[in-house]
Amino acid sequence: MTSHLSPAAQFAAAAAAEAEAEAVALAESVSAAAIVDSAPADEGLPVPYLAICPAAPPGYVPPEFTDEATAPVVDCVDATAATASAVDKNVARQVSSAAVMFENAAVDSAVGSDDGNSDVVVEERKSKVVDLNDQELFPALGGGSAKAPVAWGAKSAGPRPVANDLKPKRATEVVDLPMMQEAVGQAVLKIMERTGARIDVSHNGVLATSTYVISGPIDSVNRAKREVITKLSPRVTQVVAVPAEARSAVVGVRGRGLQTIQTKTGAVLSVARDGDSFDAGDAFATVDVSISGDSIGVAAAVAMVEAAADKRTTRRVAFETVPREAHALLVGKGGAGLRGLQAAHPGVTLRIPGPLDSGVAIGVAGERAAVQAACAHIREVSNALMSGSQVLCVAVAKRQHRFVVGDKGCGLRDIALATGCSVIVPPPRAASDQISVRGSPVDLPLAVQMVLERAASSAIDTFDPAQAAGAYGRPLLYAQRALRYFHDRARFRRIESEYGAVLRVAAPAAIASATDPAQLVIEITAPSPVSVAGARAALASLFAAFPPHHFNGIDVEPHQVSLLAESVSRLQSVRSVYTLLSPTGGVLVIYEGFNPDVDRVADPAERERKTRELLRQTLEEFRSTLAVSEQP
Repeated sequence: MTSHLSPAAQFAAAAAAEAEAEAVALAESVSAAAIVDSAPADEGLPVPYLAICPAAPPGYVPPEFTDEATAPVVDCVDATAATASAVDKNVARQVSSAAVMFENAAVDSAVGSDDGNSDVVVEERKSKVVDLNDQELFPALGGGSAKAPVAWGAKSAGPRPVANDLKPKRATEVVDLPMMQEAVGQAVLKIMERTGARIDVSHNGVLATSTYVISGPIDSVNRAKREVITKLSPRVTQVVAVPAEARSAVVGVRGRGLQTIQTKTGAVLSVARDGDSFDAGDAFATVDVSISGDSIGVAAAVAMVEAAADKRTTRRVAFETVPREAHALLVGKGGAGLRGLQAAHPGVTLRIPGPLDSGVAIGVAGERAAVQAACAHIREVSNALMSGSQVLCVAVAKRQHRFVVGDKGCGLRDIALATGCSVIVPPPRAASDQISVRGSPVDLPLAVQMVLERAASSAIDTFDPAQAAGAYGRPLLYAQRALRYFHDRARFRRIESEYGAVLRVAAPAAIASATDPAQLVIEITAPSPVSVAGARAALASLFAAFPPHHFNGIDVEPHQVSLLAESVSRLQSVRSVYTLLSPTGGVLVIYEGFNPDVDRVADPAERERKTRELLRQTLEEFRSTLAVSEQP
């Protein structure tokens, strides 16, 4: 109620109420600005203000409240309490103080008029502009200093990046390498001293591997890892077979391709030089690239070699290793097995080694994926055939094994194609005489029968040259001299052609190095026993015609052998003495007969004496020739 107030006091109360309403609106806008402090100030907004107006007549209502229903009731206490609940308490106190100030000013003006004038004159004052950034009048909600306004379009600084602070300064690496044969403790300690990293080592005896756990600063761990791989990994060598046509792509211009691979991996590479000349029609022509180094470097080098070869051709050649006895099983009866494998992989070329081929791996050529599939199929079929087959062993005399094998392995191929079975003959130097036959139970009987038939297809006998020495005290020496002479004069070929037999005689090198007469036994084989007997009788007659006293010899220096060459032909024509000059320095003289001074002697002992004397004179002449050549 304001009826007890003077008109001036009523006007002052109305002005205070208006100022209070404006302050409440201003406080709400400031609170919103405090919550969204990054929003820039709008320069178009009006600046609030407080003004003291002249005294209004009684019953004056501001223009904006012409409707009595909407006219505000000016009650200073109620207005102050309502404002305090809507805005910050500091703002409410300021608004309440302003209202009281206006009311007191109005009362003082009404009471202090002693001159009796009813009109109260209030001095007009200039409007005062309120600074919205004044922290005393409008402190920011939540405390703290207000942030400076940000212009529209300006890039906010945002939070400071902390990626560098979050980047780990320590690391741990785990390296698995093949186990070294020697202890690695001292080497690990030296690496730790040089790099400052910690290295923990554990070994797995079952897998034959060593695990190195390296921890510490990142740079130290990286250095230690390189040293561990380089110095604690055993040296390995791997051979990669690349198509011959891709050799230049791997080597590069002037070897730069190899140098690049070696620099990046630390491995050492070498390529066969014969890869430039190859048969373009040979699908299995390959070049071996040998890679040596630590296991990790070798693996990386292999990958780089394969990638370089891919630039020239995607064709690959693989060699799948299976047991040798599985080769005939894979070929099958009449070659049916090989045809089936080829039909299953039409884009691949297969090559299965023969019975006597040095290689034991099956060649597979084609595109990389097709080759891998074919190799997997070959392994699967081979395992199935081996597990489903049976083995029978047949005892055959060692000297008859070659009849089973046949010329260049034709006997083994014939048995394999006829039965689909594999025949394994032990090596010639092996003591065993057992021949193994592997195949299906249905085909094994026929295969064994064919082995026995081939073994008995030829008659065989032996002849021991040492036994022809008779009472001569050095049978091994006699056999060596006689065999050497008969080899040189081709006497064995005459016997073979005459009787249709085959004589297996030791080679000249084996004759010279023999230490036992049994090593010089001659083996005789022929289609029939009659032919064998005839060839053996011919050998006995040959050795009987050249008894031990028909041979003699001396040792000279190798460089002196050429000095005797001029005398050889003359002595043969005059004395019927044949001379063999050895490059290693041996001189062997043989009496071939047809010398009248010797052959006319009827007494065998006297003929032997004359023969020895003839050979002794020949050797003395050789010695004289050498002595003259040595004179200055």
